[in-house]
Amino acid sequence: MKRQVVDSKVIGTAGFDPLLGEVEIEFKTTGGIGKVKGVTLEEWNEFLASPSKGTHWNRVWKRQKDFSYEKGKK
Repeated sequence: MKRQVVDSKVIGTAGFDPLLGEVEIEFKTTGGIGKVKGVTLEEWNEFLASPSKGTHWNRVWKRQKDFSYEKGKK
């Protein structure tokens, strides 16, 4: 999945696969990768438009979606 740089203090890059409905997030502080399944294009666009990507991640996707996390190398 190709990720893009996002304007966030916590999240470095984020990518969306519309065919699978999956999002990948790379965290700046740890280098870890968070993955979320069951995301719609509308939800992805809401994330991109949100003033705080980290808050959106924690309040919406981490709590309400199928979430996984892989530790980074930092």
